Amino acid sequence: MSEYIVCPHCHNPLSQSEYVKVVRCRDCKHAYEVTWPANYQVPPDYLDCGGPLVETWDYYNDGPKDNPVPPNGFCFYGERRDA
Repeated sequence: MSEYIVCPHCHNPLSQSEYVKVVRCRDCKHAYEVTWPANYQVPPDYLDCGGPLVETWDYYNDGPKDNPVPPNGFCFYGERRDA
């Protein structure tokens, strides 16, 4: 079964081309599995997102930035990874 995002402000029925398919974080090419340190207090099933909506570099600490996301989460920029 596929999920779609539909414009809530549109009053006219949408054509099939106006539907946006939801890509869950667990299926997204921008999310990857990591082992979270215990002091982060992040659930172990959370993924690390490297997509276009997040900062991947921590300029304050001058190192990579972690962006934990739930596996069932999604965003507009989700892209399904190749099988």
